[in-house]
Amino acid sequence: MSLRQTLQNQQSSLQQEREKHQRESAELHTHLQSKACREQELLLEIERLKRELEETRAELMRAQSALNNKASAGDQLSSVLVGLQAEKDVLLRSVKDQESEIMSLRQTLQNQQSGLQQEREKHQRESAELHTHLQSKVSQDSGVWQQKLQDEQFSLLQCAVVEAEGIVLDAVAKVDDPLHVRCISTPDYLINRAELTLASVDKMQRSHAAYIRNMDDASGLLRSVTQFSHLIADTIVNGAGAAHSAPTDQADRLTDNCRDCATHCLQYLKELKLKATLPRADPTAVRCVLQRILHQGQDLRPRAADVRQEELADMVDKEMSATSSAIEDAVLRMEEILNQTRRETTGVKLEVNQRSVWGIS
Repeated sequence: MSLRQTLQNQQSSLQQEREKHQRESAELHTHLQSKACREQELLLEIERLKRELEETRAELMRAQSALNNKASAGDQLSSVLVGLQAEKDVLLRSVKDQESEIMSLRQTLQNQQSGLQQEREKHQRESAELHTHLQSKVSQDSGVWQQKLQDEQFSLLQCAVVEAEGIVLDAVAKVDDPLHVRCISTPDYLINRAELTLASVDKMQRSHAAYIRNMDDASGLLRSVTQFSHLIADTIVNGAGAAHSAPTDQADRLTDNCRDCATHCLQYLKELKLKATLPRADPTAVRCVLQRILHQGQDLRPRAADVRQEELADMVDKEMSATSSAIEDAVLRMEEILNQTRRETTGVKLEVNQRSVWGIS
């Protein structure tokens, strides 16, 4: 029993030892496997570190090469900087020389500008004095020639008025001329003449006002005077002719009005002929007498016409054509005289102005 017990104990101990040994073997195997894994990891880490070392060496080589290149470039830059410094010194000396030259040129330029400014001011003063003198002389010459032009225009007006006075005097002379007694005019034609003459009086007033505003040009008034004188002479002559066939009382009044018309017309023309009375010349009295003649002509118009209308129209047209032709001839003659006077005046004025300018120059 004791032996069996001992054997069992030994077997139990062996079993325990075996189990312990198995456990230790398992632990050792596990430890070895773990160690092998760690060694594998260490090998991988060593390989990685080797690669990193190689890369680091390569980078160091590149850095060393770059450093060597930079050192070489630095040496080159140093030599370039030395050259640039030398060029800088040369340029600074050149700039100083140029600044000195510029200062000298600037001073010379200022002196020249000062001299030019003085010359310019002197020239401007001389030009202003010359311009003032020239304007004064031209103004004097213009005033003289303008006055001469106005005098010539007024002389032409006087000539036209004198001619108009002659036409009116010739017409009023026919009123008392025995040879004119047989001349008879119709009331209708007298009315036509009186109406046209009244219109010419209005035109005379407008032309007279225009001439007073601008006495350098009398052409409009000259034409109006010529037309007015012929028309009023026609009215006077035809008024006397109409009186020859009118009743005695009406004939006497019409004849007196024709004489009054001539008297007032001559007075009006006289006022136009004199410088003192020219501005206040007024044809109102002439207009009043013409209106009376017009009314008398209307009163003399027969109630039942004995003359056919066509014959009367033909007669009026013929008389009007003759009068218009006479007026146009007189107007053309006056315009020709006026244009010739203008050409002569303009030529003389230009010649005098040119002489004045060249004389001043």
